[in-house]
Amino acid sequence: MLRLAGRARALFAASLVTAAPLAAQEPAETVPVLDAITVTDEAEVKGYAAKRSAAATKTDTPLMETPAAVSVITEAQLRDRGVQTLQEALRYSAGVLPDAYGLDNRGDWAIIRGSEFQTLVDGMREEFTFYSVARPDPYALERVEILRGPASVLYGQGPVAGVVNVVSKLPQSEARQEVVADFGSFQRKQVASDLTGPLNADGSLLYRLVGVYRESESQVDFAFFDRKLLAPSITWRAAPDLTWTLLAHYQKDSSANAISFLPHSGTVLPNPNGRIPIERFTSEPDYDRYEVERQALTSFVDWQLTPEWKLHQRIRLADNDNPYRTLYPDVFSNPSDPFIDAQDRVVERSAFTRLSEARALTADQNLQARFTVGAITHDVLVGLDLARARNRERMGFLAAAGPLDLYDPQYGSFTAPTVGPASTTRSQFHGLYVQDQLRIGERWIGVLGLRHDRSKVEPDGGATARDDATTGRAGLMYQATGGIAPYLSFSQSYQPNTATDAMGNVFEPRKGEQLELGLKYQPPGSASLMTATLYDLQERNFVVFDPGTGQNILSQVDAKGLELEAAGRIGSIDFTAAYAYTDAETREFYAVQPEHLASLWGKYRWQGFEFGAGVRHLGSSTSESGRLEIDSATLLDAMLAYDWQRWRFSLHGSNLADEEYLTSCLDRGDCFYGLRRTVVGNVSYRW
Repeated sequence: MLRLAGRARALFAASLVTAAPLAAQEPAETVPVLDAITVTDEAEVKGYAAKRSAAATKTDTPLMETPAAVSVITEAQLRDRGVQTLQEALRYSAGVLPDAYGLDNRGDWAIIRGSEFQTLVDGMREEFTFYSVARPDPYALERVEILRGPASVLYGQGPVAGVVNVVSKLPQSEARQEVVADFGSFQRKQVASDLTGPLNADGSLLYRLVGVYRESESQVDFAFFDRKLLAPSITWRAAPDLTWTLLAHYQKDSSANAISFLPHSGTVLPNPNGRIPIERFTSEPDYDRYEVERQALTSFVDWQLTPEWKLHQRIRLADNDNPYRTLYPDVFSNPSDPFIDAQDRVVERSAFTRLSEARALTADQNLQARFTVGAITHDVLVGLDLARARNRERMGFLAAAGPLDLYDPQYGSFTAPTVGPASTTRSQFHGLYVQDQLRIGERWIGVLGLRHDRSKVEPDGGATARDDATTGRAGLMYQATGGIAPYLSFSQSYQPNTATDAMGNVFEPRKGEQLELGLKYQPPGSASLMTATLYDLQERNFVVFDPGTGQNILSQVDAKGLELEAAGRIGSIDFTAAYAYTDAETREFYAVQPEHLASLWGKYRWQGFEFGAGVRHLGSSTSESGRLEIDSATLLDAMLAYDWQRWRFSLHGSNLADEEYLTSCLDRGDCFYGLRRTVVGNVSYRW
């Protein structure tokens, strides 16, 4: 954390410039402040159904007044399903293909509506270079929010599929302490704690301290996932209308690569030697490493200027260090026959090294005004967000680093690549946005938004890429009687390209748009919410690297589909249900989402006991060209828990039948196994 000390002082000073003068002023009327990004009021969450979210508007808005497809995965869902990664958190959400590339310790890869998504942490962008990002730990999260479809009007550059916003645990006014111990499959051992409450008698100072320590192996030989995490935070209620929160985050993940890039032959296609074992490790045990060390400090300021005006400010300073070295099978040079022996057992391997240091400053500040003109009530948001990032990296690559027998591997014979000199890429992003949420009379709700972005990316020794774009969104919802609310929305996305073509020219920016028709239903007085959505989206100018030609090429996404989702409580049963039909013509070298995805999870409570069970169905799919067919899979999950006084004992299992299945295969030459059966026991003590 020492490297952030100087930057922390700068962030502290910047926040004081905003907060100190504001605290000195006494407004005419005090109005309770609701955080614009982080909604943690537990009264708004009953079991599995949240009532509000800021993901689609950057304002605290009821989901029944939001003309967009938003899903909220509550803390109760994360706990009951024993979620260990963000990918696992997304498993029971409509239109999401989780674990799209199987077990991969480098990131949380999933496909939403046939395309990729952008991960936000507390409403701000986290990734400025590929990899080099610490994966969110579910234990440190209050909730996970999914906003489907283009979201550039609020969040700037990003893909067409939308955003997944993870919301950090922040201080609470009620004192609560918890210590948890986990143990389970693949030698998993984890201890964690979550402590929160007031620091002084009047409750003007609140604290929270979240910590995680884990050691774990995995279903792949020699691949381990270790983690150290510490996230202290403090909230100062400087006045009834002013709060300031500082959240520090330190995380170090140490692992060996679990992703193996296995060839078609022996996975999706027959091989004379049988199927390649799911536990096969294709790198080198004493060489392979993937580590991420993240240090971050985030400031949240919320100030009610007047009864009509609010100011929200978010600033984050983050350092991410990422040493990455691995070997992988060269299945790309000749996808139809990657073996170098007559018995179809041995593949040549390539070696890759990347040493990255990423530094980023992100900030988002906006003014929110609520007022009425005639029969129309306006909730206007005007904001400016910016980002400065610097990525310094050294890379090495060796095409022929040493063969490996995929059926009887003998490790230790390989050649490491030579690491080249350091290169630095500097990036700047600015976005000015305006949004108006309108209530027209008693029944109609409208949302209008417009944004202008500018970006500049300066690589060492390369051409500077400058882009600007204007994106928009519009939505209209009608609140009928009986808790029914149909809506129609249109939204756009934008993301600059930094890659170049064979002539050295930077590609045009990625641009996407979506038309969405939806229906939301919340029975009066119910804790349940049901949604149905039809959508049609397109994205152009997506750049992918073709390993066959060694060149960047342009691709595109066209997708349309239907999504059905429900979450809530009926009597003693909490439940979630989802179904999605997706018709996607996806880009090259990305997983193809199955046409049919369905899931159902329920938990029953009885005299201190909780019984939960879920089923997930992944329909059959193909590779990008349709040449390869991947079989469907139906997976079973379950949980059992008992609460006794201050203790809670629970047992969580996923893929209980231990079905061996493939999540995707790519035309470029590789396939990916899904996750095997995992069982984790949990003991927690609360006071």
